[in-house]
Amino acid sequence: MIGRSETSDFAQWPEPTILICSDPNRQVQDDYYTNGFQRWPSSNDVYLMFPSIYHRHQNYVDSELWISRNNQQWYKFQDPLLPIEPPGMSYIGHGSWKSIGKAEKLPAWRYPMMLYKINHGVKKPAKGKFGEIRAIEWKEDRFCGLSNKKEGLSEFWTPSMLVKSKYMFLNAVIRENGFIFIELWDDFMRKTLPGFGLDDFDEKTGDINLEQLTWNDIGDIRDFDDVHLRVRMKFKNATIFSISFRDEEN
Repeated sequence: MIGRSETSDFAQWPEPTILICSDPNRQVQDDYYTNGFQRWPSSNDVYLMFPSIYHRHQNYVDSELWISRNNQQWYKFQDPLLPIEPPGMSYIGHGSWKSIGKAEKLPAWRYPMMLYKINHGVKKPAKGKFGEIRAIEWKEDRFCGLSNKKEGLSEFWTPSMLVKSKYMFLNAVIRENGFIFIELWDDFMRKTLPGFGLDDFDEKTGDINLEQLTWNDIGDIRDFDDVHLRVRMKFKNATIFSISFRDEEN
C-alpha cells in the first residue's frame, strides 16, 4: 500500500493515511514497490504518482499512472505505462523538465526512468550493461484525456464554474473523419449562450496544442464573467486532453 503523512517536525510523524491499497483487480502477489509522487507540472493542485509494481510470481517490475486533485483521493489511469516483459524492471523517478518533443516538435514533459534488463531477484552482474537511464515523455498536459475511438458520438459536460479570463483554449487530437464541437452553456438560465452554440463553433482539425477557441470568429468571453458557465463538448474519433482559460490571446 501507499500512505501519506505530513509534519513540520521530522522527529515526529503522525500515522500515515492510506491512499492506495490492493484491490480485487490486482494479483495477490503484486506489491507497490515505489510511489513516484510529484506535482502535475505548472499546477499547484493536481498530483501525479508513477508507482512501480513488483509482480513477484513473474519477477518483473512495471510502472502505472495515478492522478489526484487533492492528494487524498487517487485514480488509476493507465497500467502499465510501458510494456515490460520478464526479465525487466522500470522505475520512474522524481522531478520533471520541459523540452521540445522529438516527433512533433511540440512542448513536452519528461521524467527520468530507470530500465533494467535483469530480474528483480537476480544479483547484478559484476560487469556488463544491465540497466540505463532514459526519459519518458508526454506532450504538455497530455497525461490523460477523454477519448472516442469508435463509431458513434460522445458528449461531455464540465461542472458549473465562474470564469474570469478572456479566452478559452483546447488541447486535443482529432483523428481522421473525427471532429469536436463545443458550446458555452448558462447553467443558471438553463440555455446556450447566444452565439456560442455547437453550430457557431469554428471547427478545429488535427493535433491541437493549446489553440484558442472561437465561435463565428469571436473568442473573447470576458462578458460572461458573472455567468455560471458549463462547457458542453460533442466529439467523435478524437481525444480531448484539456480546456483552459487565459487572459493572453496567444
